[in-house]
Order: sequence, then C-alpha cells, then structure tokens
Amino acid sequence: MIDFYNAFISYKHAPLDSKVAEYVQRNLERFVVPEKIAKKTGRKRIERIFRDKDELPITSDLTDTISNALEKSEYLIVICSPNTKKSIWVQREIEFFLKTHSKSNILTVLAEGEPGEVIPEILLTREKTFVDEDGNERTVNETVEPLSCDFRMPFKQARKEELPRLAAPLLGCSYDELMNR
Repeated sequence: MIDFYNAFISYKHAPLDSKVAEYVQRNLERFVVPEKIAKKTGRKRIERIFRDKDELPITSDLTDTISNALEKSEYLIVICSPNTKKSIWVQREIEFFLKTHSKSNILTVLAEGEPGEVIPEILLTREKTFVDEDGNERTVNETVEPLSCDFRMPFKQARKEELPRLAAPLLGCSYDELMNR
C-alpha cells in the first residue's frame, strides 16, 4: 500500500472537472523541477498525485481506500466548477482531510465559474480568535477567498502560468522562486 502522496485531487465526476483533474495530475507528475529548487528543497520531483481513476483498486470498500489516501496526502487539490457543490464526495473528502490537515494544505483550481460561486463553502471561511475589550477570548468566522489556480484559460496557457502555483507548495518553495529560476 502507498504510504505517501504529494496531493489528492478531489473533483466531481463531470466531463470538464474530470478533464481538468486528469490534466493537473499528469502535468504535476511530469513537472520539471529546476535544479536550484531541487537543491534547496531536496525534492527532485513531484512523486505521486492521487486521482481516483488511476489509483483505486477494484475493491468492495472504496471509503477505506479514499480515507487512507487522504490521510497519506500532504495536500488536497479541489477542482472547482458549478458541479463541485453538487458533489457529496468532494464535501466529504474536504471534511475528512481537515481532520488531520490545515486549510492551508488545500489548494483550489478554478475549472469554470467565479470563485465565490464554485469554491465549497467550507473553504470560504476561517476561524479567527481574538480577545475582546472585556478580556474574553472570542472566535468568529471570517470570509476568505482562497488563492486559486485559474484553469479557465486554454490548458497550454494554464500549464505555463498556473500549474507552477500548484507545484510550488508541493515542492516546498514559493511561486516566485519557481518562476525566477
């Protein structure tokens, strides 16, 4: 059994979402890491990206296989389109991932639509704790718009401009470092 994935791709099984998920997986696994970045981070390549179509065995218990892959993934990549909010699986995968990981380890990819309309609600807020004027600690939810990779453009352009945004955290470097090789 695999004991590590760089990322797990969560998406609704709809034509566009599936196409973007496959494209992201294939191109991240083939991403050429500049020598300078490899020396700095110790990562020569992005090794494994979990996408169910390529990784799931024929088994009677999909839930255990998915849960195990989510636990063993460093990042969760959520493909976002109008289809995303219709998927109970995407929501479940995000919730399960958040049991053992931070929201900062979730990356979103816009396949279609506007961020506020297609990114799952759970990713559009974060808890903020502060001490009020009476000295009481309070926690509130504040709205955030996560930085998303924009794949609403032609794939060739997205591969050049946006794929490095996904690759950078997986490699442990900044986008600027990756682009200013």
